[in-house]
Amino acid sequence: MDYWLFLLFFIASVIATLLLYARQPLLVAYFAAGVVLGPYGLDVFSDVDRLSQIAHIGIVSLLFLIGLEMQPKALLKTLSESLGVFFVATAVLLGLFFGLAIILGFNVVDSLIIAIAAQFSSTIIGIKLLPTTVLHHRHLGDLMVGILLLQDILAIFVIIILDNNGIGSLQMLAVLGAAPLLVLFAFAGVQYVIAPLLVRFERYHEYIFLLSLGWMMGLALLGSYFKLSAEIGAFIAGVSLATLPITRAIAVSMHPIRDFFLVIFFATIGANIDLNQITEHLFNAVLIAMLCMASKPVIYRLVLTKHSESNNLSWDIGIRLGVLSEFSLIVVFLATQGNYLSESAAQALQLATIITMILNTYWVTNFLPNPLAIKKHLKRD
Repeated sequence: MDYWLFLLFFIASVIATLLLYARQPLLVAYFAAGVVLGPYGLDVFSDVDRLSQIAHIGIVSLLFLIGLEMQPKALLKTLSESLGVFFVATAVLLGLFFGLAIILGFNVVDSLIIAIAAQFSSTIIGIKLLPTTVLHHRHLGDLMVGILLLQDILAIFVIIILDNNGIGSLQMLAVLGAAPLLVLFAFAGVQYVIAPLLVRFERYHEYIFLLSLGWMMGLALLGSYFKLSAEIGAFIAGVSLATLPITRAIAVSMHPIRDFFLVIFFATIGANIDLNQITEHLFNAVLIAMLCMASKPVIYRLVLTKHSESNNLSWDIGIRLGVLSEFSLIVVFLATQGNYLSESAAQALQLATIITMILNTYWVTNFLPNPLAIKKHLKRD
C-alpha cells in the first residue's frame, strides 16, 4: 500500500503545529512537508508528476469557488475596471523582467519566457489570503480578482501556444470561439437542468454537494477539451451557479475539498525544489524574486492611484500581487518540454517562484489583513 498521502498530512500537521507556536504562516508547512518527503528529501514521492495532477484539483476547486462569489454583472464590471490597470502593469513588468534576464546573461528567447512567466501573480495565494468581511476589502478583492483573472486568461493563451509548439491563427480563433459557447452552455445547463434538480432534491445535502462537484468537474473537463484550461471551465461553472439562492450552501460544502487538495498542491511545489542545484542557480533566482517583490507593489500602486484608487488600497493590492504564480511553473514546464527554455533559466525561475511564494506569504500574513493571520488585529475571515 502507498502511504505517501498519510505521511504528507501527518508531516504537514506536525510542522504546522510548530509553526503556529512560532507564530508563522501555515502555508510554509505545506511547502516544508513537500521538501521533506520529495525526491530531494526522503524520496517518499516516487512520482511528483502524478502528485501534481492530483493537486491540480485544488486549483480547479479554488477557481470554482471564486466564480461562486461573483454575480455575472459584477464580474463584467470587475473585469472592465481592471482592464486598464492590467495592460499598463503587464507592459511595464514585461520590460523590467526582460531587461533583468538579459543583464543576467540569458539569451533573448530565455529572457522573453522569463519575462512572460514572471509577470503572473499567484491566484491561489492571492485569493487564499484575501479578506472579504469588510466593504473596503470587498472592493480590494474585486480589483484583485479582476487582475488575476486577466492574468490567467493571458497565461492560458501562452500555455496554448507552448503546448502546441506554436499555434496557427485558425486554431486560436477556434479557442476564442469556444469560450462564449462554453459560457452559453453553462448558463443554459444551470437554468434548465441544474436549478430544477436542486429545487427538487434540496433536502438531500449530499446530493447538492455531489451535483455541484460533478458540474464543476464536467465544465473543467470541457474547458480542458476546448483548450481553454480546466481552471477557466471551473470558473465558468462557478459563475453560472452564482445567481442561485443555494450558492452559499454549495460554497460551504466545497471548502474542505479545496483545502485538502491545496495542501497537496503546495507540497508538490516543495517537492520540486532540487536541493542539489539550489546554490548553482540561487543568485539568479534571488534577483528575479527580489525584482518581483519590489517592483510589483510599486507598479500596481502607481497604476491604481492613477485610476483614482486610494494610496492604502493600492499598496495593499500591489503587495498581495508581489508573488510569482503557479502558472509561472506551468509555463516553465511546457517551455522546457518544447526546448524553448534552457535548463539554467528553468531552474532559476522555478526557484524564484518558490522564494516569492514563501516570502510573500510571510509578508501578507504578518502585515496585512488576511484569513490566516497570527496577529488578532489582522485576522479576517
